[in-house]
Amino acid sequence: MTSKVHGILGGGLSGVIIANLLHGNKIPFLMVDKGRKAGGRFASRRPCFNYGVPSFVISRGTFEKSEGIRMVMHEWHKECKAKCYFLEDHVHVYAPQMRALASHLEKNVATNVHVGDEVKEIERNKSKQWILRYNKRHEPSKNTATDLNAKADVKKEFASSEKANKLSFAGEYVCDELISTIPIPQLDNLLKGVAYHSQFALMVLNDHTMPTHLQGS
Repeated sequence: MTSKVHGILGGGLSGVIIANLLHGNKIPFLMVDKGRKAGGRFASRRPCFNYGVPSFVISRGTFEKSEGIRMVMHEWHKECKAKCYFLEDHVHVYAPQMRALASHLEKNVATNVHVGDEVKEIERNKSKQWILRYNKRHEPSKNTATDLNAKADVKKEFASSEKANKLSFAGEYVCDELISTIPIPQLDNLLKGVAYHSQFALMVLNDHTMPTHLQGS
């Protein structure tokens, strides 16, 4: 088990899945998202209006081979009224409120999720820690389980300090490792002051069940 704090930038479906994986492996983490709730593009309004992603698709072969995916789908069906529509090669997943799918996964990790904080600047200090400076974009929804009383070594509020007044930041998060799930153009804009090697992103479809030691709780 590592003692390093992993920061997750973005609280969409990818972010909450990563958070669950880290939580299941007892790895310290924090997740930051600018929205009122976790969910990202899985945006919904009550009673049943989805103005973000209306549904998503899973390979039917992957669905049939992965017990972990089927278990999550069963939970989503029970808790979020999600439905699966089986086609020849794919499975379409839909819910009356798509955000509820991400919110269901967020329940396990809510104490380390910080919503309403929009990261405006990323810096790396001499200790090679990542500093995420943010401004308040939204007050947390009354329906979220987010714990705003983060540990002092992770979250620092300095709204009244000289530095905050000069740079107009509400506070900062400190983490040892940074995992970003936000769009590349947004991340590139935040990393203007950080030197990094050029690279490309590769999306891989894995038809095999995730190894047990990598599965979340």
